[in-house]
Amino acid sequence: MNLKEFLSLYPWEKEYNVNQLNLQNNEKLDFLWNLKLEIKPEEIWDYLADTSTTNKELGLPPMEFKEENGILMGKSKNAGIHLEWREVPWQWEYPRFIKNERIYIKGFARYVRAMYLLESENNHTNLYIYFGWIPRNIFGKVILKIGMPKIQKKYQDYLQYLIEQIKYNKFILSKSLIDKKQKEEIFNKIENVYNRINDKELNLYYKTIWNYLLNQDNNFLYRIKIKKIVKDLNLNFYDVLTFFLKSTKQGLFLLSYDIICPHCKGVRKELNHLGEIPEKESCEVCEIDFESTGFNNIEITFKVHPSIFKVKQEFYCAAEPAKKPHIILQKKIEPKTTYKFFLHFTNDIYRLRWKGQKQYIILKKCQNAKKELIINDYITTDQYIELEDNAQIIIENTSDSIKEIILEYISEDEFFLRPYELFNFQGFRDLFSEEVLNTNIKLDIGIQYLMFIDIVGSTKLYIEKGDDFAFYQVKKFFEFCYEKIKKYYGAVIKTMGDAIFASLPDEESLIQCAKEIWNNFNNKEIKIRIILNSGKVFAVNLNTGIDYFGTPVNLLAKMEKYLKEQEIAIPEHLYKKENIKKYINDLEYLGMENLSLKNDENFMFYIFGNFKIY
Repeated sequence: MNLKEFLSLYPWEKEYNVNQLNLQNNEKLDFLWNLKLEIKPEEIWDYLADTSTTNKELGLPPMEFKEENGILMGKSKNAGIHLEWREVPWQWEYPRFIKNERIYIKGFARYVRAMYLLESENNHTNLYIYFGWIPRNIFGKVILKIGMPKIQKKYQDYLQYLIEQIKYNKFILSKSLIDKKQKEEIFNKIENVYNRINDKELNLYYKTIWNYLLNQDNNFLYRIKIKKIVKDLNLNFYDVLTFFLKSTKQGLFLLSYDIICPHCKGVRKELNHLGEIPEKESCEVCEIDFESTGFNNIEITFKVHPSIFKVKQEFYCAAEPAKKPHIILQKKIEPKTTYKFFLHFTNDIYRLRWKGQKQYIILKKCQNAKKELIINDYITTDQYIELEDNAQIIIENTSDSIKEIILEYISEDEFFLRPYELFNFQGFRDLFSEEVLNTNIKLDIGIQYLMFIDIVGSTKLYIEKGDDFAFYQVKKFFEFCYEKIKKYYGAVIKTMGDAIFASLPDEESLIQCAKEIWNNFNNKEIKIRIILNSGKVFAVNLNTGIDYFGTPVNLLAKMEKYLKEQEIAIPEHLYKKENIKKYINDLEYLGMENLSLKNDENFMFYIFGNFKIY
């Protein structure tokens, strides 16, 4: 494809922003470069989408971005010339094209459009790189005519280098901007802190983790995801979490509660305390309001404390496709037009929506299903549709205005750290006991694994054995339970008289912890009963710190009434799980009870005794 053919497919006359802002200019400059890459489009896509890294490697200067009323404004300084522009929302379709536009306020240009087109050919990629400029004046025209051929040569060299790195699975690019002297200064600072507190857990990991951190780019250091560190360094999650929590208390990091837009996954607010979390938030970019207390709407990250060194986010481009890897199609549909594409299911489930609408369509891969789907310009209700692989999707915009369609795959970010993972960890509750939610907030923390342990007949114990003896036994009960709950990386949510309400990280930890506690109090002065349950709960502030609320919590109290001393209650939904049965096959079955819930639902649970451990 030559330039003439390209411009026939993507004519200037159809550029909405050029026409609307009267940017027409006979001095348009078009540059089209064609590169043959010995790699598939799917293999090179992530690197091309990361235009910020590309620009950095091309030697372009850093950029600053600021969101104003939902519009991304950028500025930079190139060859001594100040540039300011409005970033137009990007368009892309994985793995076929990426399009970016900028409307300049200051600088040598008035407008630019840039595109990557990727064509697959015999396991290779035909890559077309296009830039279309409208210079501000003759001076701008001269600069672009001199500068763009140099950029072309840099692109060729960089992509050749990049493909070699990908082929041989090498470390692609250097990340850290911290030089050797700075690293030495930083290590002197942090070593003084760790040596002063002399904590074995911190001393064990601080050199490994800080060496890793100081070899990352500033954007990672600005939002440190500790699960990424756990994976890269093959460390225990709770050890790394403990390291960051303790180091934060020592002033080496800042803990941040980041509110995340459920659509674009962008950070809308960075908060220092739980009590600052609002009920609702908005994303002007996506044109939606949302509840900030949703399960996936708050992410826990850490930042290097500015007293150690100041971390500034670095951008060499807005790189919107790289920041939204879950979105595989973001496309403007002109009024009264249609856009068609074929959906190849690389993931099982996708979500299709119009920008600014909360309603969406879930698309699921299925054999012998629809081969074609037509979507009009408004989705009235949430829908679930099954499609065959490579089904054709036809998007119709029958309205009189431009609309933006978005197709995204539904998946979990493996490095996303949620609030409940702190709430369920005793180390966080001990170190950050001052952290509480606002009293009007009900935070969705999803499925939790709950345990209620109660001393049976404590009043009788005090009367028959005396206060000193009874107090000592109850104290030992609490200490032992705390120790075992902590051993299984759980947390005590609260104590109530001589009872403990706790949460464990998963169902296997729940049953194993219960067994150890049960076994310890068999045939002793203290008699206990244990109630287990799991289900969706909310974190709230009931003037007892971070507390849990919801039906699964209420059921613990209801089940307790059916238990005598040295008995345990396990709900049916837990008991029947295959991974749980191996832990409870040594129980003596005592009976089954049934609780009536709302909407004529029944909640069944089993009562057991003689809990042994081998």
